[in-house]
Amino acid sequence: PRAVISLLLLAGLLALTVAWLLRRVTRPLAQLAQQAEQFGCGQDIPPLAETGPQEVQETLAAFNRMQTRLNRFVQDRTQMLAAISHDLRTPLTSLRLRSEFLADGEDKQRLQQTLDTMEEMLKATLAFARDDQAAEASRSIDLVSLLQSLCDDYQDAGQPVSCLAEGQLAYTCRPALLRRVLQNLIDNALTYAGSAEVSMMRSEGGVQICVRDHGPGIPEAELEQVFQPFVRLDSSRNTDRGSVGLGLAIARTLIHRHGGELSLHNHPQGGLEACIQLPA
Repeated sequence: PRAVISLLLLAGLLALTVAWLLRRVTRPLAQLAQQAEQFGCGQDIPPLAETGPQEVQETLAAFNRMQTRLNRFVQDRTQMLAAISHDLRTPLTSLRLRSEFLADGEDKQRLQQTLDTMEEMLKATLAFARDDQAAEASRSIDLVSLLQSLCDDYQDAGQPVSCLAEGQLAYTCRPALLRRVLQNLIDNALTYAGSAEVSMMRSEGGVQICVRDHGPGIPEAELEQVFQPFVRLDSSRNTDRGSVGLGLAIARTLIHRHGGELSLHNHPQGGLEACIQLPA
């Protein structure tokens, strides 16, 4: 009996020691996985505490260095984009003043239309750069209420926008950025189809928000092409309505910040459907 009791005590001590060592090793790795997921969703996260065994400390230190370099790279690119867009407004203003001295005619009208298009491009680029620098904090909201209030605003303005989302759903996101994306999708549906239908579907993998219209749709070969910056399927129509081809590109970028995905597809019953897939 003494030998059995001693063996059991020794086994218990060994089990506790192994459990403590495993926890010491795996806890920093679990924090690393969580921080990497949050960083991939565009959230601002503090540097990880470099604790644990030597190999784990080196891994955490490498992740902290990578995070710092990526943040600096994105910030430098965004500032450069904003600076270039801002500086280009001066020569554009000069060109517009010079165009006013031209004789009235077709050449003057075309030149001014081109300048208007360039100014719209610069405005969209500057707006995107400002939104990127002004990082909105994530917070928990009722996603259904957000959709319903957005549709109510359109309905109050006399626009045929319907909301099929019901109930409540608490979700952590950047409400202003998400609302801007939905406004862009709804505006596109109203502009090119005359109506919009907003729906939401919940699943184990996350939440799917869809904006559907009942227009002619888009050819299958061009469903991904429209996400490219400054790509317009109907350039003359889009120019007349103030679009420069940046809306969907910016919308997809903002959804990527939430760790989600934005895609377009033609609905089987007709019309185009833009779907936002947000992670759980």
